Amino acid sequence: MKLITLAILSSLMTFSATAAVPGRITLKIDSQKAEVHLTGVKAGDRVSLMEEICEGPRVKLCRTNKVGEAVVSKVINSETSEITADGKQPLKENLLVEKK
Repeated sequence: MKLITLAILSSLMTFSATAAVPGRITLKIDSQKAEVHLTGVKAGDRVSLMEEICEGPRVKLCRTNKVGEAVVSKVINSETSEITADGKQPLKENLLVEKK
């Protein structure tokens, strides 16, 4: 029984450690380009752009809506990259960015 519990806890910890961690748009360059804080990407990677919407009078319940996609056009350093948005959706600061 202890062995089964240990195996379950171990697999849950491994899953949460490998889950995708979203970054954020930190600097909007123009309507289609922006700098993002996102680790583990390289030029040409595709990313999803998501808007976080929080509602509620006392306790804020938050959800994310996908609003577009972009391509990593340039890697500046290990934590910062430049993205170019696909389509006509203009970029906004503080959008969440997640590697596909």
